[in-house]
Amino acid sequence: MAPVSGQDGFNLPKGYFENFPERIAKRTAETNPVGEKPMGGFRTPDMYFETFGERIQERLSKKDVRVRRLRPLQMIWIPAVAAAILLLLVWSPSSPSPALEFEDINAEVLQAYLQTEEFDVTPGELAENLPLMDLAMEDVLDRAPEARVIADYLEDYIESDQELYLDSNE
Repeated sequence: MAPVSGQDGFNLPKGYFENFPERIAKRTAETNPVGEKPMGGFRTPDMYFETFGERIQERLSKKDVRVRRLRPLQMIWIPAVAAAILLLLVWSPSSPSPALEFEDINAEVLQAYLQTEEFDVTPGELAENLPLMDLAMEDVLDRAPEARVIADYLEDYIESDQELYLDSNE
């Protein structure tokens, strides 16, 4: 970065601020001669406010103004009908979807869900709440897993053969 010099790029003529107020007064006097009010940029025509009331009365008495409603009553029913049709289309009873059965659940997805989720239910609580009286032996035997599935489970989750046998304490 270059060092900053004493000059900032702006130069004034020597003696510029000497008799500055007199020069401003001289310029103002040239644009607005003495006795004249300075114009602010807006002018009103001569006698404008003296005849203002009369001109307004003339304009009001000349015309019969037709009053129009902004929202005619005839047009109110159109949006109401459109809204009713839209509600009927959205909430109309469509063909009922078939109720899902337990058999509709993909077994692999259910197994993955049960393995990944943590449940705070002990096997004892689960056994207490199962309705075993409604369960027939045929229901259990008909749905027995295949030998391949049992072998895969034992291979994945059982580390030794000793875990397969119950101890006498259990």
